[in-house]
Parts: sequence; structure tokens; C-alpha cells
Amino acid sequence: MLRKAFKMGTSKKFVEVNLYSTFMAKLPFMKKTFSTKTSLFIFGLSLLSLCVSAQKKKDKNAVWFEKPAVAPTFQWDGNYKGTTPCPDCDGIQTVLQIFPDNTYKLITKWIGKGDDVFEEKGKFLWKKEGNYIVMLKDGFTSADSSFALLSKDRLTLLDQNCKRIGGVAGPYYILTRDAGGLSDKYWKLTELNGKTINPGTGAKTPFLYINPKDNSFAGNGACNTLMGRYELGAGNKIGFGSIANTMMACPDMDIETAFKLALESTDHYFIRGDYLILENALNQQQAKLQIQYLK
Repeated sequence: MLRKAFKMGTSKKFVEVNLYSTFMAKLPFMKKTFSTKTSLFIFGLSLLSLCVSAQKKKDKNAVWFEKPAVAPTFQWDGNYKGTTPCPDCDGIQTVLQIFPDNTYKLITKWIGKGDDVFEEKGKFLWKKEGNYIVMLKDGFTSADSSFALLSKDRLTLLDQNCKRIGGVAGPYYILTRDAGGLSDKYWKLTELNGKTINPGTGAKTPFLYINPKDNSFAGNGACNTLMGRYELGAGNKIGFGSIANTMMACPDMDIETAFKLALESTDHYFIRGDYLILENALNQQQAKLQIQYLK
């Protein structure tokens, strides 16, 4: 559907072969720097949002600031998620993180094209009027920057003329702001009792996934699958009930045993940036987990 939307959403101005050739000719060094898959993704973004040069020609008064001239009346920083159209795949899973310090991180994964996850970092500025931002990729010139419009709980990727993309493809270029919280996310275990873990060669990645639909959780302890139910309370309280697990035997079970004990002793949690901190009733850290996007 998203491959079809990509084709239907392109007008005569956006002829796929001609634009790709022009874009790659403009940035020949990218052929050496990026894989074909990454280059295609950047080409896809050029269809949506490479419009700074065109905008400058049309609007000589365009000025960009570290802060907006008029502060938005909504919370604009956060993680924006969606699946954008793709020229030769079933869609591009996209997470765009907008931070208060005027930096951003773009995380993408091509559906049906393997498990590779791509990351791009950079800085963004605000337009003089309106909630428009320009995203300046690290190591690139301003002519290669992306353009977007922020609104309450949404970020809209724009076309080369800095306009919304219409037609059947239009809705797929709107990313929705994540409300936050610990649920419905993939959390990778990084520390136990304040110490960094090292699962070792051949071990599975310890993680935790909390499903808000039925108050269940699932994960892995580096060997066995873990599962059970949880309860939330006031003041970030959380309790993990009896933990069930598969019965595989692995050479080193220390991490799994400690992870289960950490979950069983957890009394409350905190989210700090991309990390989930689990603490016991004495405010002692039991486990630290990092969010893994596009899992």
C-alpha cells in the first residue's frame, strides 16, 4: 500500500528516475558514503522535505532562529513515529526525535529489506513565523536540509515547495507524537544493580516488553523467554507478578537469574530520556534498560 502510495503521491514534478538521478548527481560523494538502501532513503526524504533552497528563492525574508519567534502553545519536543511511503519496499518505519536543545535524531527501518536500522543526527532551527523547522544533517550543507511543520502531537514532512503532500500519499507523511510512558516499547537491559551487563557470545539479548492491552509483560533473560503480568499504581508504582519462563539450559545463567530477581523486587520506575530505571522500595536501582526503536 505504501509503495503504491509513493507512486500515486508523486506528481509530474516528482518523476522518480529523474529526481533520483538529479539528486545523486548533486551529491556524488553520497555514493561512496552510503549504501544503496541509505541513498534511496535520503532520496525519499528529498521528495518530502528538501526545500530550503527553493524556499530561500521564494522568500528572501526567511530567517531561522535557535528559538521560535512565538513559542508554540503545545509541547513540541518528543518522539514522532509513523510509516512513510517507500519507492521499492512496503514502507519505511520512521522515528524522528526532536530535542529541546535544537538537535534531532532520525531512525528508520525499511520494511521487508532486512533488519538494518539507520540513524541520522543533526541540528534544527525555527522559521521566523509559524511552527516550521529546518533540519540540518551533520556534515551536510544547508541546501540538503529537510523541512517540516510541527503541530499539536504531529509532525508533517513537507514537499520540495514546503507544502503538504496531497493525494492518497499525504496522510503517510504525518508522524504522530509518542505520548511517552513505558508501555508498548522494547526495553533492552543494560545494567543490573548498577553494573553494566555483558551477555557474552551466543547469548540472547535480555529485554523487557510491557503490553498495556492485557497488563502482561514478556522478555528474555539472555537464555529463556520470560513472561507474566504486572500492575501499575500511583506515583510510578509498578509490580511484576510471578514470572514464568521456558526451561532451556545455557552455559551462563547469572544474568537471567539476577534479572528475574530485579523484576521481582521492583517497586517503582522512572523514565529518563531513552532509559527505564527500575528501583526497589528503598530507592535502590535494580535494573536499567534502554529503549530500542523499530523493534
